[in-house]
Amino acid sequence: MSNEEKSTFKLKPGLGLTNKSFYQRIIKKVYGRDAGLEVIAALHDCPAISVPIILSRLKAKDDDWRRAQREWNKVWREIDARNFYKALDHQGVSFKSTDKKAMTTKALVGAIEGARDEQLSQRASLTDPSLAKTRPTYQLAYAITDLTVMKDTTKLILSYLDRLSTSYTVAEREKIEKWIISFLVTFFVLDKADFEDSLKTPGQVNDASGALGVTNMVPASAVAPTMELDAEEPEVPPSGTRTPSKGKGRSTAGVNGSETRKSLFPKSGGTSRVHSAKPSPKPNATELPLSPPRASENTTMPVDNVWIGTQPAQAEAPTSNTRSTSTSEKGPAANRKASFFGNTLTYVVLRIFETLYSRLLLCKEITSHLVKAEGTHLANPLAVELGLLEGLGPGSMNLFTPNADVALNADGTPVNPVGRFYDHLLECCENLFAGDMDQNTFEENLRFMFGTKGYLLFTVDKVIAALIKQVHIAMSDPQTEELLDLLKQERRVESPTTQQVITYRRSAEDIIGPDDSLFRINWDHTIMTMQLLGKSDPSTDDAETVAQRWRFYIESYVLTHPTEGVQEPKKMPFLRRNVVEAPLTETGCQAHNGLEIRVCIRTYRLFFSSNTEDFFWRYGDGARKQAMERLPDIEKKRKETFETWLETQRAAKNKV
Repeated sequence: MSNEEKSTFKLKPGLGLTNKSFYQRIIKKVYGRDAGLEVIAALHDCPAISVPIILSRLKAKDDDWRRAQREWNKVWREIDARNFYKALDHQGVSFKSTDKKAMTTKALVGAIEGARDEQLSQRASLTDPSLAKTRPTYQLAYAITDLTVMKDTTKLILSYLDRLSTSYTVAEREKIEKWIISFLVTFFVLDKADFEDSLKTPGQVNDASGALGVTNMVPASAVAPTMELDAEEPEVPPSGTRTPSKGKGRSTAGVNGSETRKSLFPKSGGTSRVHSAKPSPKPNATELPLSPPRASENTTMPVDNVWIGTQPAQAEAPTSNTRSTSTSEKGPAANRKASFFGNTLTYVVLRIFETLYSRLLLCKEITSHLVKAEGTHLANPLAVELGLLEGLGPGSMNLFTPNADVALNADGTPVNPVGRFYDHLLECCENLFAGDMDQNTFEENLRFMFGTKGYLLFTVDKVIAALIKQVHIAMSDPQTEELLDLLKQERRVESPTTQQVITYRRSAEDIIGPDDSLFRINWDHTIMTMQLLGKSDPSTDDAETVAQRWRFYIESYVLTHPTEGVQEPKKMPFLRRNVVEAPLTETGCQAHNGLEIRVCIRTYRLFFSSNTEDFFWRYGDGARKQAMERLPDIEKKRKETFETWLETQRAAKNKV
């Protein structure tokens, strides 16, 4: 086309299309409404001049829009990922409010009281509620099998405690830390040195050990918790980086609270352990009536007075509360079912600790399950190769940056990044406590890693705060301190008898008093059971066979306090008014208790042993003579009383 033809060439409206609104709308959007009309007129009148200019402008605008679309796709991809996992979380919003109420003392005590009421109602509906098999046992039972998770739970508690500088002083935080470690070691019969070493930071230890989390999961059969046998509890050195090199006091002035236990959960996947020197023992405190004995003394539990003698029981097979194997490395209570009679404070502390432990254990089990599952949370290899994926996780979380050169197994296969979900959870908790991560980001991490179960740890800081509050109250409670002294004394006995357990229960009742409830909390290697005890509930439930139940009754019967297992007090078989009052005389007497009685444990028939007898001999004739002289007067008085009553009845009958 020549220049003259180009100058005279014009385009018809629509540019050969059926609808002219397509290109006109685009031009108006690029140039604006008023300028767009002029551009459209120039396009129709002078296409040779306007078309090249308009095409270059449209191409530049198309490049700008595509570039903006790529940038906005990242933002929308991030928002879509958040909304996807948030849409699956249908319990997170309501859980935050309900969990706070569930961690209160009223709610925790109400749960076990409701379970006890249900047990009693079921027992009352039975044919014979007096049977031993129908007696209520424990109301709550929890399995605590993973020692690694228990240590991680304690680390989170101590890590959160270090950030409470505004709520508690340095001395109070030290006391709370010592109380928690001492109570957990004593109750769960743990190895004190190993437990304290696991709470230290990697900078304080030298020996390499297994990584925390999934790579260091410890099965229950491989861990044999033990405890020290020292009679006096040593001064527990505070763990973490808060311990100064010199001086008795510790100061955290000028130190950021987020750095005190920042490395409790190492990111490199390894920790260290060193056995520190044994600290000097504390000075002797004022001993309680049932204070722990010294190491040189015989570590036996006291028993109440016995008012009647019994023959020793025959040898029986070991029950479920003892274990046949024993090693010198274990404590006395490591091979048996250990009992603890506590009050409401100790019950609440253990319930909150178990709640936090169970939630961490669930996340660890989910991590193990995801590692075994194929194609779960794996990055797209093509997206990694093209550089379109900066990290694994929703939006800007970038939990793990894919790096094929580093993340390789021994066989050359790429490492599944979900294996670090549990470790990353602990790191997120640390960052949340330190203020380096906000609550929304913390929840997004949990939703991505653990799906519909991540909401259980939304309130991890609130749960730990509730536990620390209860511990602070227990430290200032003298009754709780006395109960802990009894607990330490019970843990030093290798195999307590039934009478010792009953005496232990009576001592705890005397300490608690009638205003508080008594709880029996048993620890049997990996099972923790809790029971709210009533006045008629037995102190132990180890009796399984008929002979064991009979032996338990005998051992309780011979003690001076009321016999356990008897539902109602028995009435006296004699009337006090029929007892003849004999004056005190100087006559002597002699008594001999030699009669032996045997009871059949199946039929409860009594059998008197041959050649055994009881006798009472009061020699002298003065007392008998005086009693016989008063006998006619007593009979006359009874006769007059009876006749008076009879006349009254007759008179009343005649009036009718």
